[in-house]
Amino acid sequence: MLFVAALVTGCQRELPLRLVEVHDVTPNELEAHDRVEVHGAGFPQGRTAKLSFRGTLFRPGRAPERTRIDTQGAVLGHDRIEVPVAEGLLETFTGTGAHAEHTTFRGELEVVFPSQSTSAPPIAATLQGVVLDAFPGARSVDDDRAFEAEGERVLGFLGVKAHATSTGLVVDSVAPASRGEELGLVTGDVLTSFDGVRLSRFSDIRPAGGREAELGFRHGGAREETRTVSLVGLASGLPRDFSWVFALIGFVCVVVVAFVAPFEGRLARAELAMAARLRTIRRRDVAGLVRASAKGLVGQKPTRELAWLPPAVLTVASATVMVLPGAGTLVAEDLDLLLLFVAFVASSIAIAMGQEEGFFPRARALATAIVLSLPLVLALVSAVGTTGSLRGIDVVRGQGPAPWEWNAFRSPFALVLVLACIFAQGYLGTRPFGRRHGTSADTAYRVGLVFSSAVLAVLFLGGYRLPGTVDKLTFFAKAAAGTLLLAKTWALVGLSLLVRFSLPTSKVDDGLRRGLKVVPAALVAFVAGLVWTRWHVRYDVEGAIGGVLVLASAVFFARVLARVKFASESPTTHLDPFL
Repeated sequence: MLFVAALVTGCQRELPLRLVEVHDVTPNELEAHDRVEVHGAGFPQGRTAKLSFRGTLFRPGRAPERTRIDTQGAVLGHDRIEVPVAEGLLETFTGTGAHAEHTTFRGELEVVFPSQSTSAPPIAATLQGVVLDAFPGARSVDDDRAFEAEGERVLGFLGVKAHATSTGLVVDSVAPASRGEELGLVTGDVLTSFDGVRLSRFSDIRPAGGREAELGFRHGGAREETRTVSLVGLASGLPRDFSWVFALIGFVCVVVVAFVAPFEGRLARAELAMAARLRTIRRRDVAGLVRASAKGLVGQKPTRELAWLPPAVLTVASATVMVLPGAGTLVAEDLDLLLLFVAFVASSIAIAMGQEEGFFPRARALATAIVLSLPLVLALVSAVGTTGSLRGIDVVRGQGPAPWEWNAFRSPFALVLVLACIFAQGYLGTRPFGRRHGTSADTAYRVGLVFSSAVLAVLFLGGYRLPGTVDKLTFFAKAAAGTLLLAKTWALVGLSLLVRFSLPTSKVDDGLRRGLKVVPAALVAFVAGLVWTRWHVRYDVEGAIGGVLVLASAVFFARVLARVKFASESPTTHLDPFL
């Protein structure tokens, strides 16, 4: 018995000591650059407190989201902790850019003071029932009007007229035999919440796509009540419960297109070109394969004295990309993406000026480089317009860790824009007929390719986003985030080199001709993406579309690999292995 008691006592030492108390959090409405105060008792003077908000985020028009938000605060007295509300902390509540919304947090707050001794447990306290409202920056006037009109339409569907006050929406009248009357609403009642979102204006009343919603209200000075109200008949679209229908239809379409629809023309010719080159490579031994792979990644082999230069330059470029999550910024937060983009443009111009002789050939090559850089310019403008920020961390924060939460798969037009950028990067590396790039131009092309692919990875492929927050990462999390970003960057580099690998030897004017075909596609995708963003696609529908696009991309890529493998092993020119 003494042994068991000692064992239990030893285990309890690892639990946090409840020597402090947390009583309240003020204010309960957060905006950028505010200061939150945590009131309690027994806070140790001069210490830094670790705070964890654990609960659920409720946003208008979206499904509830479980979360844990960690931050720190300074102890200003034995009964008060102050937490500055920086933009990064606010955006963990509200979201970023176009996806930022008034958010209601409901959950608990844990305050922890780490122990100053390795043998003593931390000191902690927890406050239950915390409700905070976080408000993002101002939206556009058109968006505000559209959301206000939608909220009024929902109330009209319930048969309720109201006006906004600081405590909620006060009911002016309730139509007879309406859903509002069935709930027991009367004139003077205060509508306090809708689907968990605390109401302060009409734009907070936006259904998340379900067939029912939770409406909170108060009768006079009574306590808040919450009732379930049916929304069947409010919208003509499918409710959120049936969003899987979109995914099922998309899956069927993907299978039909990938394995039944014929792909003739340029795609078939590109597959045949890759198959022919694979047949040539397979004739080599292992050393030959290694040399071919190194040549594809590093470029032309320089003289023996400079053999170290291309690998060294590419290593520095890769290291620059990898340290971005850990360093937070390379030069300045608002300039990092522009810096990488400028490096890409500079390398493209270096290639253009180095591969031709004479004024007119160089002018044509320069025009080709500029034209082929336009898709990435449109991609940069599109992503920044969606997130509302030029800072890389804001763009990453506005995406999720899962592929269907990346900007590239939030709409089919964003995916087309990314593909246009990949093709443009591949076309930049084509050589004029009968000529070869020098070592410097070949290395400059690949360095620019690394930087432009890093920009695309940050803008559209989630960047270095890991599950959880992207702020205040630990050393190992920074290393993992940097490795993830580098892997995505080189995956895009590989795709661009694959495009280049599948092209026939270019004529002098082929680069400009190909660019004039890619740029219109990128421009159409850019304009359509802006319209898509203004359309305010429902969040659950956007998620279903993202899943379908991810599946379509994976199936299409697998189909191309299967066709190339079949063609490279077949003695005939028959290409389709599924017939």
